[in-house]
Amino acid sequence: MKLPKATVSRQMQREPLPLEVIEGVYSLLDAKRPDLLPIWTLLDFTGARPSEISQLLVNEIILDHPVPHIIIHERDDRTLKTSWSTQEIPLVGPALEAAKGTVRGMNNPNSPAFPRHYGEGEMERLSSALRQRVRKFTKNPKHVPYSLRHNMKDRMQAAEIFHNTQTAIQGHSSGMGEEATYGGRCHLNRSG
Repeated sequence: MKLPKATVSRQMQREPLPLEVIEGVYSLLDAKRPDLLPIWTLLDFTGARPSEISQLLVNEIILDHPVPHIIIHERDDRTLKTSWSTQEIPLVGPALEAAKGTVRGMNNPNSPAFPRHYGEGEMERLSSALRQRVRKFTKNPKHVPYSLRHNMKDRMQAAEIFHNTQTAIQGHSSGMGEEATYGGRCHLNRSG
């Protein structure tokens, strides 16, 4: 079965969120839904996909490392969008504080970091909760929680981060054709 080709490119389906929208959503995240604040913060400061954050296990949040980071990899209960989506994303600033707060008091390393949004069907509930908050500040249909990945890409380009580092952080392929078949991925736990 062949599906019709999309009339709008994936790149054009979403736009980065304006700063006032990002800050507005932060202002709406409160004690009623305490799990949404760290999720939004991690999305904002890592550029990870919402599903990658919501499906994290406690043992995939690595804080006792010279470079604290989250590990996004395929598991028996989770597939990834592409093989390039396997990644280790550094945690700094607000993302590091959000990660620390998330795992504080969690004793089972194999438990979900965000149990309320973990598992089949829960991703849609998370997306809906965040989208409702985004809609309070913008009616642009291209502004969605996933747009934070575009914001991270813009920040990395503005900071003149090497292209290969950008693609590794965002879990994108490092090239096309032959270029993509050589070399490996850099890992934070490499010594030497």
